[in-house]
Amino acid sequence: LRQKSKVLVAFGSCSYEGCIPALSNLTSRDATLRRVFLDNPSIDNPDRLLPKTLVAVREGDLTLPSFYNTVKSLDQVVDVDYYLPGCPPEPHQIWAVLQVVVAALTAGGPLPAKGSVVGIGDVAVCEECPLEKREKSVARFYRPYEVNPTPGLCLLEQGLMCLGPATVSGCGALCPQVGMGCRGCYGPLPGVLDQGARMVAAIGSAIDVSGRPGDDEEALARQVERAVETVVDPAGTFYRFSLAHSLL
Repeated sequence: LRQKSKVLVAFGSCSYEGCIPALSNLTSRDATLRRVFLDNPSIDNPDRLLPKTLVAVREGDLTLPSFYNTVKSLDQVVDVDYYLPGCPPEPHQIWAVLQVVVAALTAGGPLPAKGSVVGIGDVAVCEECPLEKREKSVARFYRPYEVNPTPGLCLLEQGLMCLGPATVSGCGALCPQVGMGCRGCYGPLPGVLDQGARMVAAIGSAIDVSGRPGDDEEALARQVERAVETVVDPAGTFYRFSLAHSLL
C-alpha cells in the first residue's frame, strides 16, 4: 500500500487510531474469536466453526488473512502522510483533502506538513457545541437509554457521558445536538497524548464533591466512588476509538 502511494492518508478512525476493533487488545486473540464466533448470543453457528486462513470451496482454495494478536493503527504498520479522523469522516473533510492533494500532484501546490490531521479544529468539541453549559456537578452517570435529557442543556452536566471535553473539534458537535453524547471519534486535541486519560481528568472535575454539612474526607471519597461506579465499561467508554494509539 505504501509503495503504491505517493500520498498515503489514514482515512477514518479505524486507520487513524485503531477504533472499536482495537478494544480487543484488552483481551487475547483466542478470547476475541470465541466471543465473536462461538459465545455470542446472536450468532448462529451450530458447528462452532472458527475462521481459517485456507478454505476449500467449489471454485478453488479461498485464502483469508489471519487474525493478529494486536490491532494496530495504520501508522504503526507503515509510514502515513496525513490523517483524516471521524467515524465516518465528514464530507467537508474529504473534499478538503482531495482538493489539496489533487492541487499538489497536478499543479505543484503546497501540501500540509507531513503528519497533519486534516479537517479538525484546534479546540474541544465542547467549544463548538451550542448546548448551554452551566455548572458541572454530577452525582451519577447514565447510559443513553436510562434518561431523557433536557433539550438545549449540556449532556455531561445531566450525567450523560460525553467525550466533548477530550475530543478535538471539527465535526460541528453533531451528536450532542441530537441528544447523544460525543463518542470521541475525531480523536484527541493537539498536544494530548492520551484521549482517554484526558477524559478521566474531565470526569474528575465534573463529579459533585459538595457533600453534606458535616461530611469528612472519607464521606466525600465514598461519594466520588459511588459516582465513578456508575460509569459502565470505562475502557470502552474512554478509549472507544483511541486504544491502539493510547499510552495503555
